[in-house]
Amino acid sequence: MSDSSFTCTVVNRGIKGGREAHITVHNSKGGRHHFGDINYVFQAHANAGTSNGAIRVEADDYNMYLSPGFGRFMGRDDTKLDAKQAAEALWSEFVEQAGIEYE
Repeated sequence: MSDSSFTCTVVNRGIKGGREAHITVHNSKGGRHHFGDINYVFQAHANAGTSNGAIRVEADDYNMYLSPGFGRFMGRDDTKLDAKQAAEALWSEFVEQAGIEYE
């Protein structure tokens, strides 16, 4: 979509008639609509003014980490996630929209 956003669609053909899930992810750093540093919405080609959840990039005295801005998948507000943990949680929530669940 742009240098700071992308959209993705997953189709679950294992369900009769298929079931789709859409996600749009925006890097919101410095943007007008600032829900978090990374915002996501479960719509295709969604504009930056909408969001179903957000991830903030934060740092303590020793490390940078990701923490939940808001949204179902992230858990408590004091959670510190690395990039892989945040990506896995967001992916799971995304594909669940299409009826795909796994461990």
